[in-house]
Amino acid sequence: MPDFAKFHLVRSVSVCPQKSFVSRLGVWIPLFLWLFLTGTTTTLARPEPMATAYRVLVDKQGQNFARVEMTITGAEPRPNLEVAIPAWTPGSYEILNYSQYLTEIEAFGDDQKPCKVRWADKQTWRIETAGHKRLTVRYRVHCNRLAVDSNWLGPHFGQLQGAATFLYVVGAQTCPSTVEFVLPPDWGVSMPLAEPTPKKFVATDYESLIDAPIVVGEFVRLDFPVRGAKFTILTIRHSSDEKGLQQAVTKFGEAYADLMGGFPFDRYWFYFIPNEQRNGGGIFTEGLEHSCSTLINYAPTALIDKPTSIDFLIVTAHEFFHAWNVKRIRPKELVGASLAQEAYTPSLWFAEGVTDYYALLGLVRARLITVEDFANYLERTLENLENTEARRFVSLEDVSVSTWLTGTSNYQDVSVDYYGKGAVIGLLLDIEIRTRSGGAHSLDDVMRALAQRFPEKSAGYSREDLIAEVNRQAGADLTDFFRRYIQGTDALPCREAFEKIGFLLQSDAVQTTYQGYGVQEDAQGVHVSLVIPATPAAEAGFAVGDTILRVNAQTIHSMADLAEAGNSMKPAIPAKVRIKRKNEFKVLTLIPTGRTETQIFLELAPQLTQEQAQLRQAIFHLPATMVQRAALEAHVVWLAAAGFKPVVSLCEQG
Repeated sequence: MPDFAKFHLVRSVSVCPQKSFVSRLGVWIPLFLWLFLTGTTTTLARPEPMATAYRVLVDKQGQNFARVEMTITGAEPRPNLEVAIPAWTPGSYEILNYSQYLTEIEAFGDDQKPCKVRWADKQTWRIETAGHKRLTVRYRVHCNRLAVDSNWLGPHFGQLQGAATFLYVVGAQTCPSTVEFVLPPDWGVSMPLAEPTPKKFVATDYESLIDAPIVVGEFVRLDFPVRGAKFTILTIRHSSDEKGLQQAVTKFGEAYADLMGGFPFDRYWFYFIPNEQRNGGGIFTEGLEHSCSTLINYAPTALIDKPTSIDFLIVTAHEFFHAWNVKRIRPKELVGASLAQEAYTPSLWFAEGVTDYYALLGLVRARLITVEDFANYLERTLENLENTEARRFVSLEDVSVSTWLTGTSNYQDVSVDYYGKGAVIGLLLDIEIRTRSGGAHSLDDVMRALAQRFPEKSAGYSREDLIAEVNRQAGADLTDFFRRYIQGTDALPCREAFEKIGFLLQSDAVQTTYQGYGVQEDAQGVHVSLVIPATPAAEAGFAVGDTILRVNAQTIHSMADLAEAGNSMKPAIPAKVRIKRKNEFKVLTLIPTGRTETQIFLELAPQLTQEQAQLRQAIFHLPATMVQRAALEAHVVWLAAAGFKPVVSLCEQG
């Protein structure tokens, strides 16, 4: 109450203590009227909360762009308002500069008169508001990059990522928004958000908005319950083994629910979208995680008919387990990270690599793959690591930070594969914790404890938090383990650790030829995707984008042809490589060098000691009858690990 009102009240009571009620009411009426009017005026003056409403318009099938209208209401009066597009999207640690796909940006006031729009920086635009509280921003988004972190529109369907599509008001990312879609006839749309009316969705804030992948076009869906949660699988066409697809998802979903004590969501969406551009390039899988969904691209299109293939399972399980590890159990550096620049964390080896470990472990526990398959993954991973020179001077924490130099879209661009090495570390930590605690605790307990200590809205865990929790579960100080193998580059103690579960590790030196370039295959042929500096390929003049047509007498139609040609090469003997570069044809002279590589062999011991059997059974949750059986030879070729775009590098071929 204002001071003058309090004074009037005291004065009235003291001077006229014996007046009638009516007389005293006459004194109070002006005061009540003043309070009422003041309160009403204050309410009317309160600014309307800021909100954004988006409309995404696709005029016709087959066009490779979408038009977006962003209406901003409730903005405080200001001469300028800034809008921006992210430089990257969570889960894909790569600067993609989405602004390069936005054109024709214009803004209008509530009178529909244009406002001036100027670049503020490479991904931010400054709008002169001219005093308008309501603004509409219109722009075009080019949708021609078919990847899980980008936008693509085709003749029958398309996929959009929020970070690549929706501008945000700088400084107002917490405001709610709606998204409405205007699409060609017979096209539908799906987003893992509340849908109050058809083709209109609601997000509580910008983070929630871009955490929801978008699929438009012609598609089919399958809904089913798993442990009280509703699961949805959305595909472009029916799988010929739809029952097998549902069963596979249900089995590993239940395995992770058992591991983590239930699901952290009520609904989960699997979007399986084929990458038709890679149909001629062998098996391809990549995925991007979201809190309650994942978008997975795959090739060939027939892979959806083989839902129990290991290539299909590994990427799906990996992205699904991210619902816990990284979407809820988050490194502190990623909590509230700016989308305008890199978000450096030393813990991607745990967020991605340990997720890979649990992808494999969950599939074994669900009886979807075998222990032999698990061992084969380790064998290939260790062989790749052993033949990577950078392992001697680049640590897991180093590569977790430096991945921003190249992104995670191609693990051969990264000096050390923190997915694969991180998965090996996951197994080593699991064995160490179980051994030190006498079987009382495991890495499973670490994951559950982290989920409780650092829930979705927490500040996230630090390196020190992670070490402390591992130490607590092990009942011992494992700080030196982290110092040597995660922060440092010491050789991993795999031979001794693996022997505790009956995995017998052997190695052998082999002579190979080394050329130093990588390739990718699509329907148009085999193309150079990577040229390593100071290698035979670099000296021969190879360039990224070259199409390889012939190696000596071998015509190259596929990566299999190229592998065959590579196997026939000898060190120091020149090979003639015919390539097409844009519209020119060239013949390059490639002189391979000799190279000694390490070959890794990982076998399952046919007979186990009681201690080995108990530890293997505890890790993989195997029935006792399965633990002691003789090891089987595995024939799994890992063409793609979870989350990677597979690239076959000639430097890795014998």
